Order: sequence, then C-alpha cells, then structure tokens
Amino acid sequence: MEDISLLLSYIETEVEGGKKAFMGGGVVVNGEAILLLVKRIRQQLAAINGQKILAEAEAQAKQILAEAEQRKANILNENIIISEAKVIAEHTVDVALQRKKEVEEQLKNNLLKMLSDVNASLEGAKGTIKSLMDRLDA
Repeated sequence: MEDISLLLSYIETEVEGGKKAFMGGGVVVNGEAILLLVKRIRQQLAAINGQKILAEAEAQAKQILAEAEQRKANILNENIIISEAKVIAEHTVDVALQRKKEVEEQLKNNLLKMLSDVNASLEGAKGTIKSLMDRLDA
C-alpha cells in the first residue's frame, strides 16, 4: 500500500518545481502528473476506507459471535435445568403413585376389617335373636 504522505510530497514537489507564471504568483505544473498523483491518493483512501469497513465488520462479527456463544450457554443451562426439573417431576409422580397405592391398600384392609367386625357383630346379634325367638316359641 502506498503512503499517502509520500504522494502528497510528490504533489508538493511538482508545484514547487513548476515554472513561474508570467503574471501573478502562480506556477505552471504538469497537470497530468498532478492528476495521476491525486488518482493514486484516492485509491489509497478507498483502500483505507475498505480496510476500516472490513475491520468494523470483523469487530461486529466478533460481537455477534460472542453474543451467540453467550446465548448458546444460556440455552444449554436452561436445557439442563429443564432436564433436572423433569427428573424431579418424574420422581415426585412415582412417589405419589406409590403412596396412593399404599393408602388404597391400607383403606381396603381397614374397610375389610370393619366389615368383618360388623359381620361378626351381626352374626352374634343373629344368634341372640334366634335364641330369643326359640324361647318365645317354647
């Protein structure tokens, strides 16, 4: 890449080395040489602007990439939390179903015992009633 300061020095040299004008304080210069130097300066400025744009684009790309990496880490953390919550929920459901089964079994056993006790009481009452009826018939 050409040095813009050097190209400007070339232009100054052309102007300083130009022929003095017949009238006024100006000088006559080689217009073609000056225009060529100006063209080269413009090309270098465009290259510098292109490099600046490229550098800005690279910085922006790095920023986007960093944000994407951070979002990825957040999503992974969220997925881990969700997975852990699912495991806890499944365990809780399993414990609740087991407890339900135990309560139902205990309730069934208690109900059978109560019905058995009622049946025994009824059998006893039935025996007493039969005995009373037999006495009344005699």
